[in-house]
Amino acid sequence: MFDRMPDLVIIHREGAILWANRAVPRLLGYPKSDDLVGRRLLDIVHPASREVVRSRMQTKLPAYDEPESELPVLVETRLLTRDGDTVTVEVSPTQDVAFGGQPARLVVGRDVTERMRLRQQLLIADRMASIGMLAAGVAHEVNNPLAYVLNNIEIARKELATLGESTRSSRAALAVALEGVDRIRTIVRDLLELAKIDDAAVGPVDVGAIVESTVTLAAQTIAKRARLETSYQAVPLVRGTPARLGQIVLNLITNALEAMPAATREENRLRVSVRYSAGRVVVEVSDNGQGIAPEHAARVFDPFFTTKADGNGTGLGLAISQRLVAELGGELGFETAPQLGTTFSLTLRPDEAS
Repeated sequence: MFDRMPDLVIIHREGAILWANRAVPRLLGYPKSDDLVGRRLLDIVHPASREVVRSRMQTKLPAYDEPESELPVLVETRLLTRDGDTVTVEVSPTQDVAFGGQPARLVVGRDVTERMRLRQQLLIADRMASIGMLAAGVAHEVNNPLAYVLNNIEIARKELATLGESTRSSRAALAVALEGVDRIRTIVRDLLELAKIDDAAVGPVDVGAIVESTVTLAAQTIAKRARLETSYQAVPLVRGTPARLGQIVLNLITNALEAMPAATREENRLRVSVRYSAGRVVVEVSDNGQGIAPEHAARVFDPFFTTKADGNGTGLGLAISQRLVAELGGELGFETAPQLGTTFSLTLRPDEAS
């Protein structure tokens, strides 16, 4: 009966596994139950949960005639699969049993990994809803002063233009400043994007020019952190908006720079390329930094997930970027190797009308 139960059943004696039903190897990725027999129970427990499991193993069980309130409560425990992944199991109170004529303990657990994932999604959805409520107010408060900045920069550019070639460098600097202000407006629109509000007009754009201007905009930041290598091929126009595509590329560049230690600037390499491959326009941003740890790779695009120190990142950059790329019919992916670096690839469809 225990062997056919969908829940996990393990019998152990002093921490050594004596028997496990079929559900245990099926969940943990082992061929059969015998592969677990003889192993220490703590070997299949995630390090973060071992102290709780060890404490429960050492707890003296109450007698059957004692009140139920004295029984240990259900606890969520993280187990390790054969491949090193983590699953979450809700463990019920331990029971005293006899196995092979000797005292032992029986533990029953239920896989709640999916339930935990859904709970996390609900928490994220709640936080996203809160951001949506604030987005309209943020857009109003930020866009008003930005309008003053934009108007005054435009006036300054026009007045400088009347003074001739001597003001070329000043006008170029103001042009870059205009791009920076436009990116700030894009950030505000990204907050509105989280609230399902979108008023950006999509059309054919030159992604190569956008990448070049974005690299120019970030040139000083790049120079402080790494050596820049670029490779720009002629590519077809793609569908998008300059500001949004520029923000995506800027996010990728910023993440790449932060993945490389500042102390090793001379060895740091940032490579930005634009190419046409298999009928797609591909923008790649590569670094030779620390790479993405295997346990973090699956969560790279999750909203609010970040490995940066507190206060140094919101974990929204890549989540927003992936969503914007998907809405344009493109893809955003990455390849990484620990201690060797990461390459993010932005793949876009050519604009059919161009």
